[in-house]
Amino acid sequence: MLLFLEKYKNNFLQLVYQRHKNSGFTLIELLVSSVVGSLVVSALLGLVVNLLETDQQDLVKSRLQQEMQSALDYISEDLKEAVYVYSGECIQGKGTSTDSDFCPGLVNHIPMFDKSVPVLVFWKVDLLPEGCQSTLGLSENNDPCFNSRIANRTFSLVVYYLRQNQASDSLWQGKARITRYVLSQFNSNSPPKQNTGYFNPTQTGTSFRFWPYARNDLGQLVNRQTSTPTSSGATNLTLVDFVDDTPDAENSTTICPNEYVLTPSHKSLEDQGLARVRSFYACVREQQNQQPDVILHLRGNTHGKQGGYGKVAFSNLKTHVLGRGVVDKNPR
Repeated sequence: MLLFLEKYKNNFLQLVYQRHKNSGFTLIELLVSSVVGSLVVSALLGLVVNLLETDQQDLVKSRLQQEMQSALDYISEDLKEAVYVYSGECIQGKGTSTDSDFCPGLVNHIPMFDKSVPVLVFWKVDLLPEGCQSTLGLSENNDPCFNSRIANRTFSLVVYYLRQNQASDSLWQGKARITRYVLSQFNSNSPPKQNTGYFNPTQTGTSFRFWPYARNDLGQLVNRQTSTPTSSGATNLTLVDFVDDTPDAENSTTICPNEYVLTPSHKSLEDQGLARVRSFYACVREQQNQQPDVILHLRGNTHGKQGGYGKVAFSNLKTHVLGRGVVDKNPR
């Protein structure tokens, strides 16, 4: 009896082992498992890629906004040294030479570029160039620095342009950029020479507002600029790229506070084919013999930025600047 049970037990275990050895997945089960696994892996990979792209886009957006803020800070520091800032009306031109509020229009007396508009124009004090040391001791007629040496200063005209990037501008990938132009009195030669198109705004018979006009012996305002300055005689550099060029749907968003004048004017933008483009503009407070008072606005756009969102305009950055210098200040 025991022998029979032992034999039955061995046969049963062999049967179970044999059935377990021959068991497995069918082809259909393998295919279904593969498809389900692929879908799960694809979904996970898609999620990871999407997270990486979003992180990259946010990083690009953050860096570009920092670039816009750095540009605005640079302009603000530059503007703090201004002694006179032109409003949009004076940049474009206002009245005639016989009017008390006459402005000759700086667009006729500074370099103009295609699809660009001067947004911020001001005069600032500069030190005499080192080249003036070589003329020290010469007579007034032979020393180009003679008059400026007495005051130990000279004045430079600074212009910030909003320039829409063109197909020929291969170096710039954004929609628009800001360039800085400086017309100083002297070049860097030794001895120095006066730059083309420069006229001293402190000479008798003229003023910063009337520049480059001055009154003659008959009291008439006459243009004293012999020729328009060129970029070859001045500093002309790009400050920042990827500035927005999207026209505003309404002009109500760019209304300046009371006593401030919008710059550039609507006409200046229209003349340059940039109607209602207010990505870079200023509100200038016109107050004679007082410190320059300017509110600046700047807006960037990620269009063309590698790894960015495409064409996405930022919200406006804003700063309020009070200049440190002024000519003939009347204290209150």
